[in-house]
Amino acid sequence: INAEYGVLVVSIFFSYVLGLHENYGVSVVGGLDKAFPRPQALDFTHFSALLVDSLLIAMIGFMESISVATNFAQEKGEQVDASQELVALGLVDIVASFFSSFVATGGLSRTAVAAAAGAKTAAYGLLVGILVILAGFAAALLEPLPNASLAAIIIVACISLVKFKEMVRLYHIDKRDLIVMLVATIVTLATNVEIGLICAVALSLILVVQGSALAHYAVLGVLPGSADAFRNLKRFPMAEEIPGALILRYDSGLFFGNSQHFANVVLKAVRERLDNDEMTLRAVLIDSTGINSVDSTALHVLEHLIHDVERLGVRIMFCGVKGPVRDRLALIGLHVDNDRSSFEHTLRTGLIRLRHENLLGRLPFAREKVATPRSFIK
Repeated sequence: INAEYGVLVVSIFFSYVLGLHENYGVSVVGGLDKAFPRPQALDFTHFSALLVDSLLIAMIGFMESISVATNFAQEKGEQVDASQELVALGLVDIVASFFSSFVATGGLSRTAVAAAAGAKTAAYGLLVGILVILAGFAAALLEPLPNASLAAIIIVACISLVKFKEMVRLYHIDKRDLIVMLVATIVTLATNVEIGLICAVALSLILVVQGSALAHYAVLGVLPGSADAFRNLKRFPMAEEIPGALILRYDSGLFFGNSQHFANVVLKAVRERLDNDEMTLRAVLIDSTGINSVDSTALHVLEHLIHDVERLGVRIMFCGVKGPVRDRLALIGLHVDNDRSSFEHTLRTGLIRLRHENLLGRLPFAREKVATPRSFIK
């Protein structure tokens, strides 16, 4: 018998013997309903009025359940199947609806107590269910249990979930994740799990959108002695820019939230080089290997960007574009089956093509035959 069960038995014993409730006013569990609920037919009278609230409750309940399950699964090195969890919760709630039960979810405090009690398999839930039914016939034994003892068991079990070492690790790895963790912890302790979970999810979404809206980008240069190793000039000072060419990499898909940021980055870099008398800019090559998607707003922005860049007398080319993205760009007139193709397999072949078009001078690597636009593989 572990400590939790020991505290439960000892608390009931001393509460009953000493009369803690009657003599000292200690709050206890008190009388429990001994009647087992009978199944009833479902009443759809208020279905339309409760539909929206029911969907919100189901969503919040599932998020709480999967978060708790994932947390404990990681501690034991196990995997969680979110679809299986959702099916299990749905079946439980369908059956529970015939008994006018509350919505069943994987509660944080109950799961923490179960883990502290040594639960290993789903048989624990079955055992607890049987004990709850039996408790209805032996409710008098639980009446003297002090609420403080019950709360202490839950608090001690939940303290193990506050991972201070993980906070220190996140401080050194990703401070944004640390902020989400602190917000979730503080709000949960101040209110409840549901509100804490909602705040954490909302803050995570805000940070994701912010990260995508201001995605990382880099101006690239070729490493000396290499033919196709293009690296960030800030991280690799030894990398050399190709005279007359601007190579820029954007590390995110393009959507309504960051497409204008992408256009501003390109135009700013182009204008800076055009305004520099010591630099000659003839072409811009966009390393598109990090662009996985383009939405309709981004297509509109790209159309204007291409027009603005070419109006400045600069050729623009997209290199390493994925097939689905290339199909989307074709909607604004960028095709691979023309002599002045705006696509190339790699940055290297793009530079060679521009060299053949007499837009660039001698390149720092050997000349190669350039693939025809029709050779692209989707």
